[in-house]
Amino acid sequence: MTTDRQAHLESSAGRYPVYLFFQKASYWGPVFFLYFSSVLTLPDVLVLEGIYYISVVLLEIPTGYLADRFGQRRVLIWSSIAQAIACAIFILSGTFVELAAGQVFLALGMALGSGSDTAYHFSILKDLGNEIEYGAREAKAARTLLISQASSALIGGLIAIVDLRLAYVLSFMSASIAVVIATRFTETSIERSAESVREKVRHCLREATNPRLAWLLVYFIYITVVNHIPHEFYQPVLEGMVSDFQRALPVTVATGFHTALTMAVATVGASLSIRIRDRFGATSALLCAGLLQTGIIASMVWIQSPIIALILALRSLPRGLMQAPLNAEVVPLVAETRRSTYLSIQSLLGRMSFGGVLLLLSTTFTGSDIVAPIQAAAIGAAVGLALLVTTIPLSRRQAEPSIRQVG
Repeated sequence: MTTDRQAHLESSAGRYPVYLFFQKASYWGPVFFLYFSSVLTLPDVLVLEGIYYISVVLLEIPTGYLADRFGQRRVLIWSSIAQAIACAIFILSGTFVELAAGQVFLALGMALGSGSDTAYHFSILKDLGNEIEYGAREAKAARTLLISQASSALIGGLIAIVDLRLAYVLSFMSASIAVVIATRFTETSIERSAESVREKVRHCLREATNPRLAWLLVYFIYITVVNHIPHEFYQPVLEGMVSDFQRALPVTVATGFHTALTMAVATVGASLSIRIRDRFGATSALLCAGLLQTGIIASMVWIQSPIIALILALRSLPRGLMQAPLNAEVVPLVAETRRSTYLSIQSLLGRMSFGGVLLLLSTTFTGSDIVAPIQAAAIGAAVGLALLVTTIPLSRRQAEPSIRQVG
């Protein structure tokens, strides 16, 4: 490797967390529902949200394939451009059709970055011969991402007091900076396969039969579902307890503050995740994240006091604890020619499973009482965790041992 190429690769590795900071900033997070409902009826707002989630699901695998086929760097550039276009549409539009187009572009940006970012991170380190550092560096990247989401939520909630669209203005500026950073990334030397989408998906599913990858895939689906349950139900749980607080402050500030606090707590988990992994092992670290989230869901049922507000501020901590250790286990085990596609399939299965759980809960429980569905989710989370524990012996893979990262 030439000295110039090594310098460019090291520069790209150093820029990667900075890219994530600007790419993942969501100034609009605390106000998007308020903005949509200020210009549209409630049914139209719900349809807009449906358009976004359906678009993400439909685009998940094709965008992963594009990263493997044409290069992760290009896809990361397209991801940031799509998000900038989405924010521009939200700033300049006000009709349902225009906002729906913005939701599709936002979903495209999210799907393009899903898996391609962490796969690119590993590819850079592999070219540098520093794969052993991937876990620790991924933990730092996860911490940076969470800091970005915490600060952007707080700032977005504050600036929206003046005008709700200003949150999208900041998001547009942040995405534009991410575009510039991504264009300065260096192409990696990973092999690009000309396989069709069908062939690549088939090979990915075959790789998932590896006992260790199979267990990690099931774990990812499980943790995706349980991590989303508190996020889905926390607002109605807190509504009565924080009503007086919200009357004292604008609602955008209250939602922004709570989201920022939640992300700030999660950064602590991200910072400690690899140390915990190295101390107790990857499997134990991942299961501890699931146990913590199961406890948080259960507390939403059995704790009826203001302390629940503090407990729910921990709802993203399991995400911080599991993200880097899980990536450090999965990414090195997947062939580089289909790594982004595999991660997209993994993400797709997680999203579809959570959607299925929500559909099951919506058809099983009726009325306005949310305690029953949360209780069912808590029982399901506990059963799923128990099944993961009992299947640990089956996950002892026979392939080459995974790379152990230093923390």
